[in-house]
Amino acid sequence: MLFIKKSTNMANLLKNRVVQQLQHVRCLPRWQQRTTRVTAAEDYAKSTDSITLSEPVSEDKDFNQNTEQSLQKTSAKGEKSTQEPLSTISHLKGIQKKSVEGLSVSFDKDGNVVYTKMGNNDIRISRLMALAKSSNMKEKKKLMLLEGKILIREALQSGCNLQYLLFSRLKEVECLKNFLPCKDVQIYKLPYKEIQSWSDLTMCPGIMGIFQIPDTESYKPIDPLPITVICDNVREPSNLGSILRICSGVGCENLILTKGCVNAWNTKVLRTGSGAHFKLHIVNKTNWSDIIAALPDNYSLFIADNNVERLSGGTDKSIPVLPYYSVNFKMSKHIVLILGGETHGISPESYALAEEKKGIRLNIPLHNDLDSLNTSIALGIIIFEVKRQLSNLHTDNLHYDIRDICTNNL
Repeated sequence: MLFIKKSTNMANLLKNRVVQQLQHVRCLPRWQQRTTRVTAAEDYAKSTDSITLSEPVSEDKDFNQNTEQSLQKTSAKGEKSTQEPLSTISHLKGIQKKSVEGLSVSFDKDGNVVYTKMGNNDIRISRLMALAKSSNMKEKKKLMLLEGKILIREALQSGCNLQYLLFSRLKEVECLKNFLPCKDVQIYKLPYKEIQSWSDLTMCPGIMGIFQIPDTESYKPIDPLPITVICDNVREPSNLGSILRICSGVGCENLILTKGCVNAWNTKVLRTGSGAHFKLHIVNKTNWSDIIAALPDNYSLFIADNNVERLSGGTDKSIPVLPYYSVNFKMSKHIVLILGGETHGISPESYALAEEKKGIRLNIPLHNDLDSLNTSIALGIIIFEVKRQLSNLHTDNLHYDIRDICTNNL
């Protein structure tokens, strides 16, 4: 009996140890996986043999270059295959994938999309996504990640440089065929669950695009309104994305972000902005000395500030507070509007500039003891009033009477 009891205890102990090890392995992050074989870059370039999808990635100091090289796949057998025209790159209706210095074509001679079929947990995709989603690497490599065909199409129409396109269903790519570049883009087909694991959305759209961040400072808007919006310490991504969208809808000339603001190319900011990034002149992470030097001459300064008793030391008397609808914005040659974040509010540098330029603090009257509104909502209320005045959209000039409309609809 004693022997049987000891055997049972040993079996239970072994079982628990195995379960612990399995849980440990299951929880290992994908980017901690190790390759089983390392191939030098010069050896890889000389190689003419076909590379299977399980081929490990070569490791080198220039990670981006090796990632592009390791994701190439060429096969001489592709010229004879006609059964699976869109299964992998090497089986594309009698055409072998062409590449020049690691950059590939997007379509074959029949106009079909050329792509590589990848499996689950591929370490190359893990490294690529880690590169695109990491904030530090994003600043170094200047990459942005977009999800959904609508946002990807907006970026392509704006001339952004697409480097990688990941999708799970071919119909998602078919909607973008007219906008995709003919070459210099890597296209990969992944299982839906693999893309879903990397998605930041509750409902994964099944398609992602990795672009180079465009140079928004050189963008010149078409026929903009003389309005410059300065975001002062706006650190909430959804707020900044909404601000970008509103400024694009109004037609602002400039949008300036101080150093305290969230990164404009954050995935959540990009998603909330809905393509506004590509239609605005954005100056990012700027010091106040550079902001003051970049502002045009003869501008009028306004601060969206609902906290009437915010200032101390008598400076509140030198910066008047007025309701936003009582200001005649048409008298200004150029309007500079400063917005503060909800957490830190307006910075002392903004108040100092407003006091120096004899600016005005704009107030939105509220009821029910509310202190303030969301930053983006406050901007929408004020800036559309500015647009109404600058565009001469007065109620006296309306072409329709509401009473006549109601009578005609009865």
